[in-house]
Amino acid sequence: MTQGEGEPTLPFNPSRPFRPAPTTQHELALQDFVKRGLNRPVDLTRNLAVHTNLSPRNLVTMLQNALVGITVQLQGTSAIFTRLGFRQTINLSFTSAAAGGGVSAPSETKRFLPMSVTVVQCKDYTDAAQTFKDYVGSFQCDWETFIRPTTDKGLGNYAFETDTSIFWTRLTTFVVIECQQDVNIATGSPAPPIDFKKLATDLDQTFIAERGSISTVPKAGISAADIPRIVVGQESVLKFSFQPGAHRVKDLQVKQPGIVMFGGDITPMGEIRLVGLEDGTATITIQVAHVSSLQTVSQEFTVTVVENTRGSE
Repeated sequence: MTQGEGEPTLPFNPSRPFRPAPTTQHELALQDFVKRGLNRPVDLTRNLAVHTNLSPRNLVTMLQNALVGITVQLQGTSAIFTRLGFRQTINLSFTSAAAGGGVSAPSETKRFLPMSVTVVQCKDYTDAAQTFKDYVGSFQCDWETFIRPTTDKGLGNYAFETDTSIFWTRLTTFVVIECQQDVNIATGSPAPPIDFKKLATDLDQTFIAERGSISTVPKAGISAADIPRIVVGQESVLKFSFQPGAHRVKDLQVKQPGIVMFGGDITPMGEIRLVGLEDGTATITIQVAHVSSLQTVSQEFTVTVVENTRGSE
């Protein structure tokens, strides 16, 4: 990546609408503290994004390849749309076989601290930087005491570390690697941690090697929609067809909640049930993430609700 000139404010993107400067002492202090995490400004002229496959399965494979002699097991995943992007968390456990006391002695399993890897994929550099800032601001502590710049100055665009975690941005992607608390049941002592800083470096180097134009990053949206006219007081079903690669987790928002009421999430078959509350039109927004890039597509649809004339007779 090309080194930018000077130090941009956070967040910074001249193509985005003006965002008011922080006004409170807390916001000013947070802004100043976050600037210490700047390792490499983003070259705004190149419009790049991470193209790495960020699906849970591929992330586990990447971590497994980086940890020789250690078995990585996926313990669970979660995903949700946030204000600034799509967030996916995977929970991991680590074990290795330690040699026994003799030739015929069975090997013992060595446990390490479990760990979580959270990836937030944002639509642009500004939102990734803002996600980084928001994460720092979520710490209910003295930042100076617990958070520090990374020893690896080549890690990410913005990066910080703590005793048990490391988090950084690379282009439009924000990542947190965090060790979880765990105690060895047999000995009552804490399990040793995995070298999470090395894992962060390995992941970030992959991000650099696999970056590309943001215009060609894989995305998936809605390819077809069947939206009937809705009648007040009656349940209807909206049907959507999604492009290949669409993530199972989707987001649905309605701008006029007084017009329609939805009954649950979009099903795996692409259906969503709703009831018309009063006549009018409502705009619904559906966000879809790609299963590997985690990049999102947002599409709007109009729902028309009419009076139940039969019921009024």
